[in-house]
Amino acid sequence: MSSLVDRLDVLERENRRWKRGVLLAATAIAAAGILGMAPPPAKTLDLQLLRIVDAGGKARAVLCMGDDGPMLSLFDEKGRLRANLGVAKEGPSLDLLDTAESPRAQLTVDGKQDPHLDFTDAKGMSVSLRP
Repeated sequence: MSSLVDRLDVLERENRRWKRGVLLAATAIAAAGILGMAPPPAKTLDLQLLRIVDAGGKARAVLCMGDDGPMLSLFDEKGRLRANLGVAKEGPSLDLLDTAESPRAQLTVDGKQDPHLDFTDAKGMSVSLRP
């Protein structure tokens, strides 16, 4: 009789192991299914203004769609405008500004597709290069 009880104990232990294994496998499959159902990441982002800030929350770059076209503005650590890159109806332009936010160097392409390069010093004296 004890051999029968011993055999029954062994069978019950094996049965419990199988149940745990099946339960673990079913849980793993269910988890994989749930994780697999997550939506894929977005491939596009539609917006009119993108503001990038530094660790202190100050805007350091702004990409926007203006009335004349797209523009990228870059700011220094004190929040001063230091560079602009834009595309207007007339053509693209790049402005580099000093700490007083005065344009010092400007590169543009006009509506006739002619390039213009302008330099301005602190006294307001300008030098322009045109082809």
